[in-house]
Amino acid sequence: MDEVAIKEKYLRGNNAKLKAAKIAAAAMIVTALILSRFLFGASETEHRIWLYDKNDVLKDSTIETINDKNSALYSATDEKAEIVVVVERESGQNRDLFKRAEKLFKDYGVGSGGMLIIVSVPEAAAPAKNIFEEWGRGVGEYFGNLFGGERISYACFMGKNVDHSVSSKKDEIFEAYFSSSYAAEDYNAAVLDTFNAFYGEFEKYHNVSASDLPAYAEKPSLFYPVVSVISKCVLVIVILFAAALLIRAIFGRGKNYGTKRVYKKSSWF
Repeated sequence: MDEVAIKEKYLRGNNAKLKAAKIAAAAMIVTALILSRFLFGASETEHRIWLYDKNDVLKDSTIETINDKNSALYSATDEKAEIVVVVERESGQNRDLFKRAEKLFKDYGVGSGGMLIIVSVPEAAAPAKNIFEEWGRGVGEYFGNLFGGERISYACFMGKNVDHSVSSKKDEIFEAYFSSSYAAEDYNAAVLDTFNAFYGEFEKYHNVSASDLPAYAEKPSLFYPVVSVISKCVLVIVILFAAALLIRAIFGRGKNYGTKRVYKKSSWF
């Protein structure tokens, strides 16, 4: 048997087994990832953020309500309807607030079936970090009142798939639910009442209600941490098994693995 015949007899089989092992390993890893994601993994809603309030202006109860209702609406609608709320301290007269709302809508990845509301609150709405910040606020407020005009306190941007029945009422909603509370410096009421009003319009358009949405009525299962740990363990085991199979295919000691039994001299290759 010449060299060509030997290679044909032994190397072709080994190469085929190696390729099969690689394919099997890749298939098991992909399968494990899919099972981990759909059977045990967290839902898409658990990774979304619906409220941005870095200055801690809003109460915890307001934040919880906005997040819970958004989770329900997002899960129940094919258009992935959502109402993202951003609360920031004012900057100048906020004349670019409408452009900022559009920019944040894109930056935060709000769906085309959702909307973003940005509310600008006075600096005094958030507690000063130190005496120097408090002094600076006083100076800024003085010159703002002296030279400034009317401040823009809110803006919103709606996705292209938001129905006209919702978008046509935005001015009416802000006037009825936002303006008076904001003027009274009750920013929690201004944000929450406005959010609830828009939420009600989305409910009517999508023909859903809060009482019918399990994501809003129910809290995460107490067993979720346990399930999460089990899913991760299963994923690790599958990956290790696939790695062991691949290593065995490459470095196995059986008579059908490798070429050392055929070629005694490595210089042949």
